[in-house]
Amino acid sequence: MKENRKNTKNKTIKTPFPYGKFEEYKRKVGIVSEKDIKLSKIKKLFLLAIDEFKKGLISSDDLSAISNKLFVYLLKDNLFKEDQELFGAIEAASEIDFYIRNPESKNLNRFLKEVLEYLKKESKN
Repeated sequence: MKENRKNTKNKTIKTPFPYGKFEEYKRKVGIVSEKDIKLSKIKKLFLLAIDEFKKGLISSDDLSAISNKLFVYLLKDNLFKEDQELFGAIEAASEIDFYIRNPESKNLNRFLKEVLEYLKKESKN
């Protein structure tokens, strides 16, 4: 089982990657293989993950891990250049697990707000 690892004040956090949930999301948005990864599908998958996080169906660790994977997809083919707002929201979501464990940082509220505002904006479209 692959784990996500992040250092927080010289401590390593090990969280399992939610493969089952990620594969479910990929099926729902139509990603069958790497060639199916398009910006529109990354966006749909991200919105699905945020919505389930907001409903309490996935944890903050799951949201961060999934967002981190999507972040890599955006970088891989320079897709981040096509939608900077999506890129920023995914980057913020990928860091939530780190900042939850570092409560002295003021970034958690900012990152959560950015992610939830993105969901709200996109839900109106």
